[in-house]
Amino acid sequence: GLCGCLLWRDTSPDSCRILLRKRGFQARVDRFSAGVGRFARLQDTMKLSISLLCVLVTAACTGTSALAFDKSGNALEPASSTAYPLVFQGHELAGTAIRVKKIAFVPIQVYAVGLYVDPKSLGELKAWKARSHSDLSKDSALFRALLKDNKLTKTLRLVMVRTVTGEQMGSAISEAVESRLPHNQDGECKQAFAGLKGMFSAPSLKTGTEILFRWSPGGKLGVTMDGKDAGLLSSEALAASLFDVFLGEKAVVERAALIERLPDLLAG
Repeated sequence: GLCGCLLWRDTSPDSCRILLRKRGFQARVDRFSAGVGRFARLQDTMKLSISLLCVLVTAACTGTSALAFDKSGNALEPASSTAYPLVFQGHELAGTAIRVKKIAFVPIQVYAVGLYVDPKSLGELKAWKARSHSDLSKDSALFRALLKDNKLTKTLRLVMVRTVTGEQMGSAISEAVESRLPHNQDGECKQAFAGLKGMFSAPSLKTGTEILFRWSPGGKLGVTMDGKDAGLLSSEALAASLFDVFLGEKAVVERAALIERLPDLLAG
């Protein structure tokens, strides 16, 4: 009807309102104004959607992390919303993932895991600088480098999102590690593995309990249970097998998620 005046390039909404009032169509003026308001809101929504799409496309193309953050600036593991500080004990967050276990065909979240790396020793990964997350997640050579005993100090930070017994957690970790250990284990490896199994003696690991595994050069694996030092294990084979549980080809979590921020760290 009369609102068709908007189709003309030289006719503004205000001009249409004046024209309608002059002809005595106040009711139509009101409906027209409401329609203009809805149109403006629709434009704003479309602009916001396009802006968000541009951010996501840029993240996908450049490898920029698209993690969500809480009010304190901590990264949130997407599935459990477990908070991970971007910097933890001097190490920087590379990514997060969730461990899910099926019980009676029902997927149950057990713990979240974050991978931290020492920024001072990221030179070990300089060959992968300026690569997108999409490229890195498909590069087996990168994950092999992360599983080597090199100058790069790495930390796995597990946070329980479900209460389990110490025995249950110990058995799950021990079985996963044992299946990855070399067949011809030396005495050092056997001793270290026995020490790892003995660290899960707590009656229960409640929701929020934190477990740290820090792999330092020389095959040193430091373990911390809920803020308390659980011991230092010395075995390159054991450290590599433990980290393989999360970063190997048959990882129990989505290993690509654990390096989501790695392109940003390498670029810095």
